[in-house]
Amino acid sequence: MVELVGGDRLAGLVDIPVALVEEAKADSWWQMLMLLGATGEGWRGRLISYEAPTYFGMLTAAYEPLANRRTSSRPRKRTRPRTRAR
Repeated sequence: MVELVGGDRLAGLVDIPVALVEEAKADSWWQMLMLLGATGEGWRGRLISYEAPTYFGMLTAAYEPLANRRTSSRPRKRTRPRTRAR
């Protein structure tokens, strides 16, 4: 999975057999599939770090929308918080 994130190829996650994921006890696979669905093809990913200090690994990545492209999930504008009930 590190190679898929590092190569900005999250779509390759769907090719990993579910049985392999279950045997490996990879709890991040489902979350990464949700990230793939939320970002679509309009985002670029960058691997920041992967460390495996003990029996498990930790991966950090950053995703940003591609310039001048429509994304499947566009960043939302922040709205001011309401201070009173309306």
